[in-house]
Amino acid sequence: MSRRSEYLRRASALALAAAAAFTASTALAADAQSRDTAVSELVVTAERRVENLQTAPISATVLDQRTLEAKQVIGLTALQYAAPGIQISDYSSANTFNIRGIGQSQVDIDLPSGVVIYRDGVPTLTGYFQNAPYYDMAGVEVLRGPQGTFVGKSAAAGAVFIRTRDPELGRYSGEGMFGAGNRDAFELTAVENMPLTDTFALRVAIHGESRSSLFDSIRSNPIPGGPAVTGVAGGPFLGDDDRRLLSGRIGLLWQPNSSLRIVAKTDIDYLHFGSHATTGFDPNTGLQQDLRNPIVNGPHGYTDKGVRSSLNISYDFGGGYRLTSLTGFSTVKTRADWDINGANPFAFYFRSGGNFTNYSQEFDLTSPADQRLSWVAGLFLQRYLNHIPAEPAAGFSFTVNNTEFLNSIGFGAIAPLVPVDAPVESSPWDKKEWNYAAFAQIDYKITDALDLQVGGRVGHYDFTQFTNFKLYPTVAFLDIPLEGTAANPLPNGETQKYSENSFDWKVDLNYKVNADQFLYALISRGHSPGSINLGFTGVSADHQVYKPMQVINYEAGWKGSFLQDQLHTQLAVYYQTFEDYQAFFGVPAPAGSPPELAAIDSLFQARNATTTSKIYGLEFGAQGHFGDLSLDGGLALFKSQLGSFGQVNNPFCPLFSLDAACTMINPLSKYYGVYGTSATLIENGAQTPFSPSVTANFGAAYTVHLIRSDTPLDMTPRIDVAYRSDSYANLFRNPSTLLEGGFLVNLSVNFTHGPWWASLWATNLLDRTYAAAKQNVSADPGTPGSQEGDYFAGPHVVGIVYMAPPRLFGFRIGRTW
Repeated sequence: MSRRSEYLRRASALALAAAAAFTASTALAADAQSRDTAVSELVVTAERRVENLQTAPISATVLDQRTLEAKQVIGLTALQYAAPGIQISDYSSANTFNIRGIGQSQVDIDLPSGVVIYRDGVPTLTGYFQNAPYYDMAGVEVLRGPQGTFVGKSAAAGAVFIRTRDPELGRYSGEGMFGAGNRDAFELTAVENMPLTDTFALRVAIHGESRSSLFDSIRSNPIPGGPAVTGVAGGPFLGDDDRRLLSGRIGLLWQPNSSLRIVAKTDIDYLHFGSHATTGFDPNTGLQQDLRNPIVNGPHGYTDKGVRSSLNISYDFGGGYRLTSLTGFSTVKTRADWDINGANPFAFYFRSGGNFTNYSQEFDLTSPADQRLSWVAGLFLQRYLNHIPAEPAAGFSFTVNNTEFLNSIGFGAIAPLVPVDAPVESSPWDKKEWNYAAFAQIDYKITDALDLQVGGRVGHYDFTQFTNFKLYPTVAFLDIPLEGTAANPLPNGETQKYSENSFDWKVDLNYKVNADQFLYALISRGHSPGSINLGFTGVSADHQVYKPMQVINYEAGWKGSFLQDQLHTQLAVYYQTFEDYQAFFGVPAPAGSPPELAAIDSLFQARNATTTSKIYGLEFGAQGHFGDLSLDGGLALFKSQLGSFGQVNNPFCPLFSLDAACTMINPLSKYYGVYGTSATLIENGAQTPFSPSVTANFGAAYTVHLIRSDTPLDMTPRIDVAYRSDSYANLFRNPSTLLEGGFLVNLSVNFTHGPWWASLWATNLLDRTYAAAKQNVSADPGTPGSQEGDYFAGPHVVGIVYMAPPRLFGFRIGRTW
């Protein structure tokens, strides 16, 4: 039996057992006692009010503090295994976050996204600096579908609201936790809530964790991942792959009366994630190589140092009117150095670093919610300052750290002139963004059961950016004199400006059938902003503008409570149309480009689809609590049909075709899809990347009362199973871009005894090896002078693959007071 078949067999058995338990519990539920059987109320805060999930007209998964801890959601990436309809590809220092198949189809700091992440009400920089650990949490809300009215730009796919716990008045309380596990793992959390006066409270939370590398090869081989290749001095691994995270949070609450409430929070993070340990592709098959034994030579390390603050001031006027001011500030200094050529033993790496600062201000005015006509109105302002300095100060560059390697790509005649760490490509990048908007929503109760909501948001977005991309900036290349000399003066760089205005909106009709059944139907619009392609100075084709992506969402939902409030369900079906879907392709260097550009196989460009794209699907969620048995689950079914992009370059054509002319696809593989010619016409119907057609999750826990007394001893075993079908890392579907789906199983056994608790836990219980992400997957024709082509003979796949964490296990012990 194959390993994958074994996974399916085990998971099927688990699902059947869970279904049997569910059936038995529901049969007995009608006679169950009301004590400790109702499902906890889950709330949504995205529309600036606290709403019950069961009566909120939105498709969402809400995880409260108890659920986050039980399902071991300790960071952003783990959300995809607890909420259906999302996929997060983890690139160590970055991620692509997709909801309903939309978000980012390529990871890059200058590219727009379709998902916005808020932390304590403050928007963050989506795609980066999201890996801070979850501790002392109040809850996480994953909202599916466009959220343009309240979230604004970049919410074409959805939004995530992360809430940490506020200080509390009235009593001293706190908790402490210590844990350890395999891979030399240790973790510690301490929280103290201190009501210093009747009106003032202080809350302090600290979290730290450490872990050694997930890859034994990094510590055992001179060139991690394998022996040195004959004639190639690949260089050693520099840096470390140890994980060391230290975070602290200070919260202040001042509530002098029943009208005024002020909450201020500041997080300070030092997050050292270790290296970007990646592997590559077999040059003969295009399949990913051994994920557990990567080659990671050259300098490596990824560290974020940041401060994040929020100030939430709310004032209640008479009659239920409330004014809220939310001020946000965050700044991050990051450094990320990593290998970018996967399995190639040459030391070829990427160095990046910069400072990123975000200021935001929002004002909201809300009316009483219990009136026939109620409303919310707000103003929003955001300023982003992104600064990546030029090398050698700490910017980003592709770097070669090996003279033999330089000789191998045509530098032999000038090798004595090549210094160590000579950048191959570098640039400063400065981007200054403004985003401001006004929004409002009215809610009119036509009858006591029928409700109409209409909302809209008028927004403006603009930026100014400066870049000065240079190839081989510190060495002469081929017949080109050294940059900075009289024969080849340094370019002056490029400054671009972009601006757009937008109007996003929502109309929904809600019907409360009775106290337990709720129906809604909505139409909404959201968008992801446009931008300008970055590129080399003086190459006008590099700096083309691409348009915003606009989405119209048609959605209907049904939410129900059953079995005396012991079972809650949420069902949504949707159909979405997209205009100007944004995708990213390699295009040949334009005619007349400088000679150094001719050495590049393709330039990275964003383009819009020329016809309408369509996405439709179904989403389901459920939470059940039947005495000592707790169940939860989710399911999302998804289908996409993208519009046409016209003629695009297919980089995989020489590899996955029957002849050198690339005129026929390989009929022996299901993965090659409709692509087969070097100038491929992508017709209507292509699938979005990072979009599994099926995602599902199921969790079950049962409490066993070992000792019944005034201080009982309880044991609660819990299992969580998540499944996702196959997806792809870009639009070209082939074995190299395949992100293989499958099952993931987590297990825990929790003990509680008064204020004390303990947990034995394991994640990825079956120790499945799979790719968490694939980045920059393309093809190299193997021509002389290319960095990869001289090592791999003939056409081959280039790119890197990130391994998802293997099986991890350990224990935690904690106490509350």
